[in-house]
Amino acid sequence: MSSPTGALETHATSLYSKITSKTSKKHDHNLFLTFRDVSKTDLEEAFKSQSKEVARAVLDRCFKVREQDQSFRADIVSDFLLNALLFCISKQMTFEKTSTFLSLLHETLHESVVARLSPGSSFDFFKKLLLQHCIQRPPFSVGVFSHQDLQEVQNYAMNTFFRHYKLYQYVYVTHQVLIVKQRRPLLLSVPAPAPLSEDLPEIEEDEEVLHLLSDPQHALN
Repeated sequence: MSSPTGALETHATSLYSKITSKTSKKHDHNLFLTFRDVSKTDLEEAFKSQSKEVARAVLDRCFKVREQDQSFRADIVSDFLLNALLFCISKQMTFEKTSTFLSLLHETLHESVVARLSPGSSFDFFKKLLLQHCIQRPPFSVGVFSHQDLQEVQNYAMNTFFRHYKLYQYVYVTHQVLIVKQRRPLLLSVPAPAPLSEDLPEIEEDEEVLHLLSDPQHALN
């Protein structure tokens, strides 16, 4: 009888092969996200403060949320990351798992916006990154998340980011506006024709012809 770990590895490997075949042509992101954006020191600072505002500031700094955008879009990303951090805390995830999950969500959001991915393609991209961190098989994948973690983080992403995916698209994806202008038709001025009386040649009156026209019966005889 196979162990749960072995079953997870087999299932994840199969899914990873299918997803990679779909996305490798467009997205060559063979990334290991653990401590790439959020270091252990950053998480210690956020956890020890026990303040949402301090935690938000730490995440904004790590992901450079407000470097180029100070609008409401930056606020949405900031809330997006803070809520993900609170989820990790509620599940008592380690620093390694928390850092990986935060970067995974941020990477999915970024790729979805830049590449204008459909909801299905975005979810495939998310699953590909997730499975890269579920199996300890370097250099192809690392075992950060357990089978239980896999289910929990996937459910969280489905109930938050992917449930409101179209709203994120509306906010972040650049819209192209088609402007239609109506113009008056071009009218060419055509000179008016000359009166017919001016074009016809003058006909000399013939008395005999006029007589015949006035008396048709006489003309027949």
